[in-house]
Amino acid sequence: RLRQMQITDRPDAGRLISAEHLRVSLKDVTPTQAVSVVWQQFGGDQQMPLQHRLQIDQLDLELLENLLRTLPLAENARNLVRQFSPRGTVSQMQLGWQENQTWPRMFNLQGDFSNLSLQSYEGYPGVSGLSGVVQATESVGMVRLVSQNLQITGKKSARQKLGLPSGFWICCLRKCSVVSRWLRVSSV
Repeated sequence: RLRQMQITDRPDAGRLISAEHLRVSLKDVTPTQAVSVVWQQFGGDQQMPLQHRLQIDQLDLELLENLLRTLPLAENARNLVRQFSPRGTVSQMQLGWQENQTWPRMFNLQGDFSNLSLQSYEGYPGVSGLSGVVQATESVGMVRLVSQNLQITGKKSARQKLGLPSGFWICCLRKCSVVSRWLRVSSV
């Protein structure tokens, strides 16, 4: 279902596709909540590679996981989503990227997340109750965590990844506030 969709082609801004009150409903899949989406494509000529900007006002990750099961994705991508089993809400998300790039791939990401949870994977810990804000590019970023009832869980193999004691472990924090910034330094 879609309340309004607009496609605009402008020489100065490229192609702009916007959809308001978009809901997806498929057989055997819980319908997604209504979202507003804006996707802009520009460039793609000899002077500038094709670039994309995607904005989504709010996205329920569990519903997205259910929807992804029905799409024609590579089996390894589908398995990765199933193993992480994402839950929570992402809001005010903005993502930008450029096609046909060499490493490091240029991108920018910013958005809010609330009550995020991910299952542990290949020895990395699982989390639940994670809320905050992320802003990142291929070279610099910042994440600010402001969570209540944060849980971090892991199994034996997490010890090698994180230097923690062996055996199953769990960490619970009633309140958590952290700011982390990073900068990618390239080698010459």
